[in-house]
Amino acid sequence: LCEDAKNGFASMVQDRRAGRKTEIDFINGAVVKGGQKYGIPTPVNETVVEFVHAFEESDRVRDKLFEEEKHRRCICPGGVFLDGAAGLGKSF
Repeated sequence: LCEDAKNGFASMVQDRRAGRKTEIDFINGAVVKGGQKYGIPTPVNETVVEFVHAFEESDRVRDKLFEEEKHRRCICPGGVFLDGAAGLGKSF
């Protein structure tokens, strides 16, 4: 079993690489909720959840900006792109 897993990646790494939302809320988030329910501080788990959510949000922002830029510029064959905002064609 260990030999099979040595080249594997944790499921959250796989989720991040595939652009999927991670299961952080079901793992570390559950620990945070349990701590809140019973009055037990869980600062490390809270920080992990916050970091992973920040990474997920940065992915969403990056993807949105990329899509906006992709629609604004049309890269055409031959190394010419059309700038949708200015209506200009430039070679590169």
